[in-house]
Amino acid sequence: SRSFHLFLSPAWPLAQDVCKLIKQRCREICPSLIVFLDVEDLTSGYGAESVDSSQCMLVFAMPVYFQKINCVKELTRSIVRHKQITLLLPDAEVHGEFTQAMIAEIVTDEWVRKWKLEKKLAEWASDWGVAEVKTPTGAEICDALFKQPPLEWSRLTPFQDRTMLLMCQRLLPEAEKRDIYLQGAASFKLPKNHST
Repeated sequence: SRSFHLFLSPAWPLAQDVCKLIKQRCREICPSLIVFLDVEDLTSGYGAESVDSSQCMLVFAMPVYFQKINCVKELTRSIVRHKQITLLLPDAEVHGEFTQAMIAEIVTDEWVRKWKLEKKLAEWASDWGVAEVKTPTGAEICDALFKQPPLEWSRLTPFQDRTMLLMCQRLLPEAEKRDIYLQGAASFKLPKNHST
């Protein structure tokens, strides 16, 4: 199976356009980045399996994300597989305000229980040949989501550029977390020693 640098986890259909754009922009900024988006890359199953072969997961957080079982499964799987998670908050003017505090109010132990994931986690444990996979608590899920500062999406190109750069930087190996330059962006400037 293919491996991916980034697994996009949106709630359909609301976040579809943004995630397609993110995938396209990742390709422009860093052509070697391999990004998973289920509508384009899913050959079978529900996509949760591709979490295992992805380095990082991007959760495009909207209230509806936390109401869909497939999103919850992808998120849970990325946590029990210890994946790096980038939380992307929506453009408040387009999709309404949605903050970390609002997510923390939704993602409680009661919310976790509602999904009855024990059977699914037992299946995963057997697939992975381990004795058991513990269901993460609400607090553990929030910790994983908030471990890195959240990024914010924007319909405005300069802000979008900034978010894309930060997102791509997080995917680089530690040694390579140098500046990424985006041609034509407001932040684009040639390196100091570059002679024109």
